[in-house]
Amino acid sequence: MMKVEGSLADEDFQSIKSVSNTKIEEIEKKLSNLSEKHSDINNLLKNAIKRVSNLDLMYEKGTMEEKRQIISSTFPEKFVFDGKGYRTPRVNAGPLLIYQTKKELELKKTR
Repeated sequence: MMKVEGSLADEDFQSIKSVSNTKIEEIEKKLSNLSEKHSDINNLLKNAIKRVSNLDLMYEKGTMEEKRQIISSTFPEKFVFDGKGYRTPRVNAGPLLIYQTKKELELKKTR
């Protein structure tokens, strides 16, 4: 408005415009980087969910090392044998939540 009224000098206007354009470019660059990271995270998440949802098949078909990795990631603490059976003090909540969600979605699908 000041430019229109003539109370802002041309060189002041150009200076403000230059600073504003620089800030706009920086913000657009950051926004672009965020979009790329968001896309990468979505791809990683989809891949992780796909793998965890097929964990039972991966275990059945896996090598001994792959089975060991699956068990150690599902049960972060060591197994305990009490003379009658095995137990674990704590189960990793991640796979349990994904399996629970998958079962709920399958129930909704069949309705």
